[in-house]
Amino acid sequence: MRGISDKATKIPLFIRVVSLYVACFLIISVVYNVSAFGNKVNATPKKVGIVMSIQKPAIVKRVIYGEPVSLQIERLGINLPIKNGVYDSTTGKWTLSDDAVYFAQITALPNNQRGNTFLYGHNDRNVFGSLSGLIGGDLAIIRTANNHIFTYVYSSDETIPPDLTSVLYANPDTPQLTMMTCEGVFSQARRLMYFNLLDAK
Repeated sequence: MRGISDKATKIPLFIRVVSLYVACFLIISVVYNVSAFGNKVNATPKKVGIVMSIQKPAIVKRVIYGEPVSLQIERLGINLPIKNGVYDSTTGKWTLSDDAVYFAQITALPNNQRGNTFLYGHNDRNVFGSLSGLIGGDLAIIRTANNHIFTYVYSSDETIPPDLTSVLYANPDTPQLTMMTCEGVFSQARRLMYFNLLDAK
């Protein structure tokens, strides 16, 4: 045993002190790392994410409308000017002529929102006589004074008595075009033809 002590005493004090500090440092490091590793294993991982709130811009439908100036139904060869129709309370009659279609001004202007645009004309070969040949899917095109074009598609028709004026005050939720002309041998009835808006630009 003395031999070992003698060898230890021969190691310089400085080296022994440094060795002791190094050993302590290593022990502390190992203990700390083991503890830290355990905490990492048991810890609940944090979710990291970027929350982005993307709001889609509201699509605002551009409202267009205009005073009607012409009517075209190409398949039937109709291409006529549209004039403003006025009701004369004295005579009880609407404005009419043999060369034009008339727009009932108490109804909606052609537009892409809602309402009923009402056109009327004589049932003769120069105006609405050929409307008897309408078939489903026929297109009616109205041009306006402010350069808009409204395209309507024919859907149906009906015959009514001449004193049924409620048709002038219809206000559908979607844009509609109604055309009216006389019907019958003695023009004793009225034929209404309904069109739905297909396009507006």
